[in-house]
Amino acid sequence: MNIVGWILIVVFAVAGVVTVSFYAIRALHRWRHPADYQTNDTQTSVAPLRGVLAIIAEWAALAMLILSWPLRLIHDLAPVRRRDPESTPVILVHGYGANSACFLWLQYRLKRLGFRDVYAISYTPPTINMRTLARQVAAHIERIRNATGAQQVHVVGHSMGGPLIRLALQDENLWGKIGRVITLGSPHAGSWLGDLTRLPGAARQMRYRSAFLAKIETTDTGADSPLYYSIWSAFDNFVLPPTSSLLPAPATNIHVPALGHCSLLFSPRVIRLIAQALTGKLDS
Repeated sequence: MNIVGWILIVVFAVAGVVTVSFYAIRALHRWRHPADYQTNDTQTSVAPLRGVLAIIAEWAALAMLILSWPLRLIHDLAPVRRRDPESTPVILVHGYGANSACFLWLQYRLKRLGFRDVYAISYTPPTINMRTLARQVAAHIERIRNATGAQQVHVVGHSMGGPLIRLALQDENLWGKIGRVITLGSPHAGSWLGDLTRLPGAARQMRYRSAFLAKIETTDTGADSPLYYSIWSAFDNFVLPPTSSLLPAPATNIHVPALGHCSLLFSPRVIRLIAQALTGKLDS
């Protein structure tokens, strides 16, 4: 067997172990804190067969993200060009430990749906303070906005990318410059996985109901505030409990059943919802 074959075996083995382990942790946490997994208007249970298929899909999605990780070296060097002066640019912000390459499929699909100006950014390292990371995100948003000449941009954040966008919006320089914020499986109230780690920086700040996250401004209703959408799944295996992804009114929360954390980036339904949110079709 050649080196490529061995790499694929190792990647899929690691992805499988991580996926199964995180779902085991999720099951334990749900058993200990069942109330945290219930909402008044969302069906959170998943049929056994559908659950198994969702876990397999999550395994494959995580493997794809691991394989794409080195492509950041090429992806981050791509020049920022405005292809459609009439459209609003879309900026993608990744989660903990990932980079811009995790959005390759989402970026491709959005462009196929007519969003020609879609850009993904990277921030590093995740072991430093979230406020420092949020300043990097704000600087990237301004860089792309200035390079494209756009008055406003829309921002999509996966996982920790959501809280980072909200932190970045505390920068007065961004007020009125972001039209819509869409988060995918973002632990706005943190995740119990953060309580299990001893890693410094962002991981500890992302603990469930941490004092740090509690200080982040909630969705504002001011004239300069963007419209917020949170797309989440009760079957998420990274956000524990998954209800941590819910945002208070006037944000729009959209539940997608039987999807794991990484699967959100590849789901056709999620991509359609993102496109609808970007074009205002989900506005009430």
